[in-house]
Amino acid sequence: MNKTAGYVFTVLMIKSLALLEGVRAEPRAQIVNMTCNPQREHNTTLFVPNFIALMERISDVLRQFGWGTAVIGSGLDANYGLAQCYGDLSLTDCPLCYAEARTVLPECYPSNGGRVFLDKCFVRSGNYSFYEEYLGPNDMVVCGNASRKGSDF
Repeated sequence: MNKTAGYVFTVLMIKSLALLEGVRAEPRAQIVNMTCNPQREHNTTLFVPNFIALMERISDVLRQFGWGTAVIGSGLDANYGLAQCYGDLSLTDCPLCYAEARTVLPECYPSNGGRVFLDKCFVRSGNYSFYEEYLGPNDMVVCGNASRKGSDF
């Protein structure tokens, strides 16, 4: 009887594992919206190293708090950055979402900044201090719809 029970258990475990093969999770880093500033960067030579340093500095803070700001450079060559993970994302997963967003944001180059909204985090960069802006002309509300995609997607 014990051999039969062991055999049945083994067969059930193998079948259960076979079912797991078909399970697939949705990626957590889907682009919801991306906008680039219409103005071009005036010093493209300095912009790239400043942007890289900016993203690294934000990354260091983001790992601790789930959000971060940073400024690199000064005057016309200043780069300002902001990143935040949404509240349901753990501090372990937050840097992963940020890493995805910061690889998308350079698509705005040679614009002087832009915004990337992923489904779990967002990143913004620009050449001026936008931290006190709580509502801007490009802000919008995008609601999800699981049954069909709207015209904004």
